[in-house]
Amino acid sequence: TLKIWDLDTTLCTQTLSCIWTCSRWRDVLTALCVKMDWASQRALSGMDNGHLKLFDLSNGDDKAFVKPLHRQEVHCLDVDWVHELAIAGSDSTTLMLWELQSRKCIMVFEGHASSVSGVCLDFQASRVLSASHDGTLKLWCLEDGSCTLTLNAHAKDCGSVCLAVDWSSSDAISGARDGWRVWDLSEGTCIREPDAEDGVVT
Repeated sequence: TLKIWDLDTTLCTQTLSCIWTCSRWRDVLTALCVKMDWASQRALSGMDNGHLKLFDLSNGDDKAFVKPLHRQEVHCLDVDWVHELAIAGSDSTTLMLWELQSRKCIMVFEGHASSVSGVCLDFQASRVLSASHDGTLKLWCLEDGSCTLTLNAHAKDCGSVCLAVDWSSSDAISGARDGWRVWDLSEGTCIREPDAEDGVVT
């Protein structure tokens, strides 16, 4: 399930079902990532069976996305709710760009050598930044799906890489078991690294 919580009272105000039903079987799924749109009362979740689910918070209804789907667990996603676009990364090493209205995949980004663990979307500048278990960050062009920059950000065996971006300054921060780093995406350079005493980032 997904649960909506009141931060003031710490009480659960809504529970959304992650049960997957089709004509031949019924399964209980795990939501691995979620993005909220409070203004239009929607939530988009990435599931452990490779599907995405779009929830209507006003009534609890959900809509599954149509094929082609991620072949493995969806670990990260980002959404531009204004332009009705979502991008998701999975264990299949790919990212997929989705239209929310049609619930169809309109572009696939290929190039990572391992699971995609972080993604940030900048629709205005037609770009996407992704992080992977392969230790790299990749900057992609939304117009043609090409990779425009690859940063060898972390060790290949560092596990999951988390990611955040300030698109206004083109700065990004990534973190993994081997520490955190700040990047200038316009120059493709690391501008700050952790001190020796800094710990693991997960």
